[in-house]
Amino acid sequence: MGLFFGKKERLDKYLPQNQSNGKTHASISPVVTHDLGGRKEKVVLFLSKVYGFESVIKLRELHEGVDLLNEYYKIIIDTTLKFEGEFMGIFAGFVCNVFGASIRHHNDIRRAVRCSLEVQKEVKGLSDERTMRGLEIMKVGMALSAGDVLIGHFGSSRRMSYAAMGEPVDLCYKFCEMAEPGQILATSSICDDIKDIGEIILLRPYRVSNAAKPIPVFHIKNLKRYHSELSVKHTGIV
Repeated sequence: MGLFFGKKERLDKYLPQNQSNGKTHASISPVVTHDLGGRKEKVVLFLSKVYGFESVIKLRELHEGVDLLNEYYKIIIDTTLKFEGEFMGIFAGFVCNVFGASIRHHNDIRRAVRCSLEVQKEVKGLSDERTMRGLEIMKVGMALSAGDVLIGHFGSSRRMSYAAMGEPVDLCYKFCEMAEPGQILATSSICDDIKDIGEIILLRPYRVSNAAKPIPVFHIKNLKRYHSELSVKHTGIV
């Protein structure tokens, strides 16, 4: 499976979105400025999904559902950039981010985990504010995975997408589908890195038909402490 996103230089212009059958899709410019091609990279994937906006669109005005999504997009974009990750776009309702692709840090996993926790905190604050305004609250499920993926620009000379493909993408997508509102689900590749500082709960394993063993699923509740190491500059530009 591959997750395909809009070109990175257009991400700040993805709003407003087009509406089709209750789904939101980023408006992408057809102008191509990158060379086609991909590379194998070890990255951290961070996917999230907003719950409830379909009911907002169904029961309230269309613009209220769009406003809810845009409020979340502002949180996720700003927070991802704060931890020096990349906001890659929106795919089938999932908000997609990556750490370690263009700019690599020695602690990209911990950056991604901290980013996800901070986003959930911001979402909680926004939900409290929306409740006071008499609006629908926001609920978000999240997932994290890490590993080798094929990442790059794919398509044709007329239209291309920035894409990531590989097993870590598949797992992150499946875990995000399983995540309940407020949950941050993660793979072993994530939790092995934060086991010394993370508050982690082992959940029922995910069973794949063609896999010899079920895949462990973890829920990250919090970090016991935050390291000042996140202030360390990146180790290189890929």
